[in-house]
Amino acid sequence: MNEAQLKMLKKWRARFKRAQIAQNESGVLCQKLNYWVGIPVIILATTAGALTFSDLSPQYKLIPGFISVFAAVLASIQTFLKFSEKADLHRLAGGHFGELKKEIEFIINFPPEASALESTINDIRKRSDQLTKESPSAMSFAWKAASTETQEDNNAYGI
Repeated sequence: MNEAQLKMLKKWRARFKRAQIAQNESGVLCQKLNYWVGIPVIILATTAGALTFSDLSPQYKLIPGFISVFAAVLASIQTFLKFSEKADLHRLAGGHFGELKKEIEFIINFPPEASALESTINDIRKRSDQLTKESPSAMSFAWKAASTETQEDNNAYGI
């Protein structure tokens, strides 16, 4: 492995590490949003159901209806934004970027024969391109956090 190939592999490793962190952070936020919206839906729907069968005075008879409508709006938002599905997609993408990063670390530490190295690098490049196309976009705050966390690699390899 020549110096240019080693530098390129280290740059790719740093990029994959940053992408892995960003995707994982995005997945964590999506999962939190799923809970932040989902748990109030359960509480509100349960409260509305219980109040429907309670003996409320006439001035409070509409409260269960309002609570029920609010719960339905939150449930619709949760369904439309698909936080749980997005969280799974981000975690899956983060795992794939992590696999590529580990593969590159292995190649750097245990370089294959020169003839096999070129095909291995091409395979990683193709998989990286496909993964980038298929992965959801990581949230901007996650990219910033990942960039900060990988600042040393970013500076070392001009990323």
